[in-house]
Amino acid sequence: MPPPPPAPTDAAPLPLHVVARQAFLWTPADIAAARAAHHIAPMLQGTLPMLAQQNLFCGPPAGLMHEEAVCLVGRRAAVLIASPESHDAPSTSQAAAYHEARRADIAAQRAATRASSSAARSKQLTSTRAAQEKREARAARRAAAGEAPEEEARPASPAPPQLDDEEISYSHLTPALPDGDWYAPEPHTYTTLAAARKAGVWTFPADLRERARSAVFEEMHRRGYFLNCGLRFGGDFNAYPGDPLRYHSHFTVQVLATPTTPLPAQQLVASGRLGTAVKKAHLLAVVDGAEEADEEGKAKSPQVTFWSLTWAGFGT
Repeated sequence: MPPPPPAPTDAAPLPLHVVARQAFLWTPADIAAARAAHHIAPMLQGTLPMLAQQNLFCGPPAGLMHEEAVCLVGRRAAVLIASPESHDAPSTSQAAAYHEARRADIAAQRAATRASSSAARSKQLTSTRAAQEKREARAARRAAAGEAPEEEARPASPAPPQLDDEEISYSHLTPALPDGDWYAPEPHTYTTLAAARKAGVWTFPADLRERARSAVFEEMHRRGYFLNCGLRFGGDFNAYPGDPLRYHSHFTVQVLATPTTPLPAQQLVASGRLGTAVKKAHLLAVVDGAEEADEEGKAKSPQVTFWSLTWAGFGT
């Protein structure tokens, strides 16, 4: 399988906004670049404002697994931004300007609604008046001809009432990323894991298990696989041969942090049966050398060995 394509040399690093040690991509352009240029498929987590309980059609922001963020920053394809620290408290004049602009926007929306309502009211009144004149003309003609009058017609719909400001709704658009003098990400941007770790913004990987997971992720990513969380299928990762929007996963990956990590026989059997039941091969990723960490917290010289486990004759 081919490795992921190299990122364009002139491409700006992706901004990973860190909130509570969780990395997010906020703009659709950055999310698309992560998938197309870096073989990273972050999970969309934003919900529709008026349908907070929906679980389909999620939008930005997209949350990254810790291993994805470590992989991108380690390849200099992304930077970590301490999002809360990047927002300075606005001055009195900035706050006043913001609220004034918001009031002006609300007034403009209400003026447009009033104009639309007035136009609809005028059109309805004109239509009602024309219909009334036609009925009177027909009645006059029937009376002149000695014919019986027509049945009383259904009254026309009343014109829309004039609206007060309190009755007119308005919308407020909050941008994904703020823009203004009070938003300054540059002093809180970290190009390496070591710098972010020193500032207390990022701590992953912090132990043997996390270093092993990161090493397995980077090895499979180097081989061209897309990976996402594998909890649904009883593993650490799911491995896809291409973009998960186009392919089913081929492997459920289970990480063994050391070559001596115990693996009970019943767990081995259960893993094989589960992988076969969901039409995947269960992949055991054994990491050797994750005990020592470098200055960024990653394993110094990890060696990853893969063993696949599947049941023959069960439709796989």
